[in-house]
Amino acid sequence: MRTAKIARILFYILLAVAPLGTRYIGYMGNIGGVDIEAGTVSMFGTQLIAILFIILALMVAVDKEEDVPAWKKDSFSFVALLIVASAYVSAALSLRFTSSLVVASWIALGAAVFGSVRIVKPSTAISAIALAVGAVLQALLGGIQFLMQEVVASKWLGMAAHLPSEVGAFVVGTDDGRWLRAYGTLPHPNELGMYLAVAAVLSLAYAAGRSGWAKRLGVVAAILCAFGLVLTFSRSAAIGFIAGLVTLAIPALFCVGKWKPRASGTLIIVAVGLIAFVSAFIVMRDPAMSRVSAEGRLERISIEERSSQLVDARVLFLRNSLVGVGPGMMPYAAHEMDSGRDAWDYQYVHNAPLLVAVETGFFGIIAWTVFTWLLI
Repeated sequence: MRTAKIARILFYILLAVAPLGTRYIGYMGNIGGVDIEAGTVSMFGTQLIAILFIILALMVAVDKEEDVPAWKKDSFSFVALLIVASAYVSAALSLRFTSSLVVASWIALGAAVFGSVRIVKPSTAISAIALAVGAVLQALLGGIQFLMQEVVASKWLGMAAHLPSEVGAFVVGTDDGRWLRAYGTLPHPNELGMYLAVAAVLSLAYAAGRSGWAKRLGVVAAILCAFGLVLTFSRSAAIGFIAGLVTLAIPALFCVGKWKPRASGTLIIVAVGLIAFVSAFIVMRDPAMSRVSAEGRLERISIEERSSQLVDARVLFLRNSLVGVGPGMMPYAAHEMDSGRDAWDYQYVHNAPLLVAVETGFFGIIAWTVFTWLLI
């Protein structure tokens, strides 16, 4: 019981510190003499926490085998293993075996965390609180970065320096100039937006099932996350947040009988989250509308880059449709196909299913699709 309790605490810590980029870098990836993130071999501090969590979960499984759920035999575990297997096979046949093997190991680590969660069964409510704590801190940091229009470098937090005037910084262009998007401690505003969107929805779900101070704190956390989400100007994260609100609202709309009062409270909570998001959008309407309308020079460049990535993805998948180019290796495969671009123009396609297909091939995308369907 003590081991399981410690494992749960580690999982809560992992949720709260997930965005931290603190890591040891073995060596950087490189294309044409320019250091890039793709192909970098490193070990993150959060990965060490995850490994310790997995070890404790395995100890729980060994100590009380009868309490372990049927994760050994069920379809979830089987498909997760297929994803890991396809990643390692792709890595073994990739252009840069070592770098690709590191990314494949990250996928295996994710699958192991998934299985470990099913063993130690952490509290959903405490998990939501832990995620909310980490997300609120990230939202506040993102707000400071946006107000200062600067991301200050920090070795111990794993943060690189960014200024809106720098080429390569993720910005929004308006008639007033370039606006630096909020990063938090993450390497890309879209990643911060995803983290805040998930935390905001879970905070609202937590608040809907509580009363008193717990409900108020859940709502406040969701509001702060919604404001931070807007400052990332991430369209995909915003869509995800709205989808999360709909997911909460639809069941409540069809509740009857004794569940009706709670359903009404849930709808009010969802409305508060939507109002917070819309309010932040109105406050930042100029840069926000620039992202929504996709007009302006920077947005046109962004669209052209996305189109180029889609072309690369299609060609690479057709050439390596069976096993893919290897986990994390799409930029290098694109460089091998066309070496005439600048190093930073070789990017991952900004579409998760396509990226899975390109890097792990036919078997990888089938396994990923089935796993996602099981979750839904």
